[in-house]
Amino acid sequence: MQNVWMADTSDDDFRVAVSNSDGERLAWDAVDRIWFTLSTPYEPDARLATLTPGQRAVYSLLWTYSEIGNGGLHQYFFNSTGYLLPEAIAGAELLDQPELARELRNAAALFGDPYARDRDERAAVLQRLPDPDDPFWDGLDDVVYPLLERLADHELSRYITQNPEEFFLPS
Repeated sequence: MQNVWMADTSDDDFRVAVSNSDGERLAWDAVDRIWFTLSTPYEPDARLATLTPGQRAVYSLLWTYSEIGNGGLHQYFFNSTGYLLPEAIAGAELLDQPELARELRNAAALFGDPYARDRDERAAVLQRLPDPDDPFWDGLDDVVYPLLERLADHELSRYITQNPEEFFLPS
């Protein structure tokens, strides 16, 4: 993994050196320092609020994409990663992906309003929902994952390229 961190970045500025990557690799480079520094999604971390809107969007959407790609929405909600769903929805909206935002919102509705960020609360709700192997989850995954895949392949890098000041330090 290419490390594009700058040694002199402050604790509250998560921008990194300009990356020469493109596509999905650019998105990973843009949030690499965030990924390995923030405590989220394992536990709340106040620094999540200090990220630029774009950083929050890319970070949460990459976590969502990775987790759902690894084990589906059930796994996403069961694991700590589900903490980031509100940021993922806001990120989809920021990146002008209304279909993805809508489908993530529909999935979030399974957990009530307001959405349960607490992992134990989500686990309690999951016990009342179909088992992980039930076709119910396959149906949700089949709708959401292709949208996330397209986002990771094209839209994240497009947004980063159009808004470099949110991700990269001045040259």
